[in-house]
Amino acid sequence: MKTTLRLTVLLVLALGVLPSLLRGQDASKGPRLITVSGEAEVRVVPTEVSLRFRIQTKAKTLAQAKTEHDGRMKKVQAVLRNAEIEAKDTQTIDLTMGPDYEEIKDKSVLVGYEVSQSLSVLLRDLSKYEALMAGLLEAGVNRVEGVDFRAGEMRKYNDEARVLAVRAAREKAALLAGELNQKLGRPHSITEENPNQDYPKQYANVSTNVFGFASSVAAGDATISGGQLVVRAKVSVRFELQD
Repeated sequence: MKTTLRLTVLLVLALGVLPSLLRGQDASKGPRLITVSGEAEVRVVPTEVSLRFRIQTKAKTLAQAKTEHDGRMKKVQAVLRNAEIEAKDTQTIDLTMGPDYEEIKDKSVLVGYEVSQSLSVLLRDLSKYEALMAGLLEAGVNRVEGVDFRAGEMRKYNDEARVLAVRAAREKAALLAGELNQKLGRPHSITEENPNQDYPKQYANVSTNVFGFASSVAAGDATISGGQLVVRAKVSVRFELQD
């Protein structure tokens, strides 16, 4: 009786362990994978430029500061119209009015009032860039906060770079697999990474000499070049290996 009971218990334990062993064997027979990365870049000539600039006006009284500021803004708007920039491509980022203090002998002293306005403008014709900048500075813009060259169809170029990156990954995987006498199977997974993008130099918080800039434009000298945008894509792909 004891012998029969012992055999029954052992049999139950064996049956309980067997599925676990089988699962372990199945796991060891999973797909053999190779992981590779692919990178690509597409160079694009900029077609437009986004400008961010600020007009700051200071005076003894707030009314005087606002009057002078409004006069500058009218001149700026005239320059934008001459450059054929549409209203939809012009945006006021911020507008502030308030007292202007200076530190004098470790004390904040009221010296007047200030009106400050920041604008963003999209110029779609790069041939007008130099003349536009000179005109804005002469009209009263006293701070250029950013110059950002870009292309009008960035989504198109991003997708093109992605396709080239996937092709590069496939070619690399096929080469490595071939050296091991293996064939490349179907893709198992793909992950897109975020590579660094190279853009033409952006200018932030630039103090520009108005007369020097205007003189260079009048002489026909180009001061800033749009250069090229470098759109990059990077992917990581896992392929199955086949004998």
